[in-house]
Amino acid sequence: MIQIITIIASNQPGQMKYTSSCSNEGYDFSSLQIPHSFSIENYVRLFLALYDTCRWSSNYTIDIFQYILQSPEQPLTLYRLKKQKKWLIDIVVEKHIGKELFLRKLLKEGNKDTLQLFQMYPDFTTPLSIHILSQSERDRAVDDKERLSFLRYQLMTQETYDKFLSLFKKTGSDVNQRVINYPLLLECAISTNEQYVKNVLEWIEKRFTNEQLNVIESFLSKLSSYSMRFNLEYLSNNIILIQTIIDIAINHLQQSSNTLQIILNYGMLLLRSVEQHPNKQRKEIIQQFAKKIIKQ
Repeated sequence: MIQIITIIASNQPGQMKYTSSCSNEGYDFSSLQIPHSFSIENYVRLFLALYDTCRWSSNYTIDIFQYILQSPEQPLTLYRLKKQKKWLIDIVVEKHIGKELFLRKLLKEGNKDTLQLFQMYPDFTTPLSIHILSQSERDRAVDDKERLSFLRYQLMTQETYDKFLSLFKKTGSDVNQRVINYPLLLECAISTNEQYVKNVLEWIEKRFTNEQLNVIESFLSKLSSYSMRFNLEYLSNNIILIQTIIDIAINHLQQSSNTLQIILNYGMLLLRSVEQHPNKQRKEIIQQFAKKIIKQ
């Protein structure tokens, strides 16, 4: 597999396209799927093949990560998250490229799509987010809504948290923006640490006592799309807060069958996801919670 990709990628740095006498335009292999069984060693070998052998290192380093990380596969489990961090951070960035050189390449080659690509690594997204925002400010006026979208990718500190709340207050009169803001705040916390997840959920819970149902429903729907780091690592210590938010939705004057369906879907997702949880105690806690909300 790695040999095939190397042959294709050697044709022109930065492109997964293979030309032949049968086609002047060539064949696009950018969607070529990386095997689900790839080991840490295979990921490293593939990266180095593209980086060194195929000479993508000069201007296409981020494109290599784009290709590897977005290759279609099943959702990231805790095991895959740890495996990804091992080959990407510990081996490729730290040992082979060097963090300082990688960050220089990131600022040179990265864009808004790169922020999403590295969303679970705030050490990468924080400088890139600040860099892109600074460039945008030089070219045009940046409104508060756009500032919030960049702030989401920065490491959450007390300063970041305070900026979020300030921008939330400035944009909060728009109900559609509130639908966006709550998940942005939680996503930033998830990529930082569990303490900020707890702080954010406590703040959101208080806000939801006087929030419109469609905003709460949207927030609950997003829980199903968050990384397994939230649902399998952070959820077990924050179940009371999530349960309270669910209760607010169920007891809301506007509650409908859609509300219950969203909660049911989330419970079913948790039951499926937790099956292979390595921590028996957390697994049981999440299973009990999932069964409880399914019955509501």
